[in-house]
Amino acid sequence: RPFSAPLGSSEDALVDGICEDMMSLVENFKPVAKGSNLNNFEKSGLNWILAEVEKGELQFVKADKGGAVCIIERSAMRDLELQKLHDTSQFNCLGEADPIPEVFNSLLDLWRTGEAKGHVSREESYNVVGLCDSGRPSTLSLFKPGVPYFYGLLKIHKLTPSDLIPGKAIPLRLVNDLSQSATVRSDKFLKWKFLQPLQNEFCKDLVKDSSEALRWLEDLAKSSSGGLSGFAWDFSSLYDSLSPDFVLEALTFAISELRSDWSNEFVDWLIGLVDLSLKSSFGKFGNLWYQNRSGIATGGSLSVSLANMAVYYALRCTVFDSDNNPKELIGMKRFVDDLTGLWTGSLEDFTSWSDSVNTNLHSLGLSIKDNVSDLWDFNPPGCFTSFSN
Repeated sequence: RPFSAPLGSSEDALVDGICEDMMSLVENFKPVAKGSNLNNFEKSGLNWILAEVEKGELQFVKADKGGAVCIIERSAMRDLELQKLHDTSQFNCLGEADPIPEVFNSLLDLWRTGEAKGHVSREESYNVVGLCDSGRPSTLSLFKPGVPYFYGLLKIHKLTPSDLIPGKAIPLRLVNDLSQSATVRSDKFLKWKFLQPLQNEFCKDLVKDSSEALRWLEDLAKSSSGGLSGFAWDFSSLYDSLSPDFVLEALTFAISELRSDWSNEFVDWLIGLVDLSLKSSFGKFGNLWYQNRSGIATGGSLSVSLANMAVYYALRCTVFDSDNNPKELIGMKRFVDDLTGLWTGSLEDFTSWSDSVNTNLHSLGLSIKDNVSDLWDFNPPGCFTSFSN
């Protein structure tokens, strides 16, 4: 279970025993030394890289997708990160003053209210945010927030192989690491107990993984007599495009539809905690603090669940529950911001329909990338074989 879920004393003792056994194994483990498989030139190159990293000249950076590891000059990486942070349409520089204590105090006030109203138990209040019986916060370090920060991931998948050369400007995804934020323990609890189950029931278009998506396509192919075409959409900069107000609107709609047993008082308390989390997307870079001005944080514990519900709500507004849900649309499935579907009509009808969907999404602050009108031939047993346009 998540660490924020209450544990009984017997479970704590079991965990402690396992930890002691593992530490004993580590302390007494004596691995057999193996010879190096590097030649002299490789050893020399590795030692040079490690020395440059130690001096702060180079750094290893994970690629945004694909699992690649990049080596880049630290000064160049810092310039890319600062270029993002200095975009005043996306970030607000708060100076050197730490905003975390004020946010943490607001969080504790909400939890005190939640406990007083019976929304959470005494045990949950202590185990999640460290509120003691007296109502004062615990002094244990595990309840105290740390320092959230920003870091970049290189989007090398946006470049062609010939562009991956020294000196080439590389697109960057800036991530707000909120694993030490003021609301992180509360966020994980809310996700585990309330939002994740709500998302799973509300978002009927979601697939868990690629295997489930392939099974869905295979089932449709078996039941089809042919004439199917497929399309794949990708939402453009989803997290940056989702406004917090729209996210809260989607969450409120999902609650009203599926959680009629939740009282208005409880819903207001829950929305208040989510709203505080969305507004607490602070991060430190160097000596300065920055805050997201638009969108929702990529690295937040609630981000995926909230984004899923917001996107499904947007699709219901523009497709499923609207007059723009044509009979030619066989079905749609989605994994966060990647969506696929099947179509039985003509390319001209699809182009007209997809453009209208994208126009309606624009009114909600969202958009599909340039491939919105692309359509592929789809032939059983489930293969996209060629472009239709």
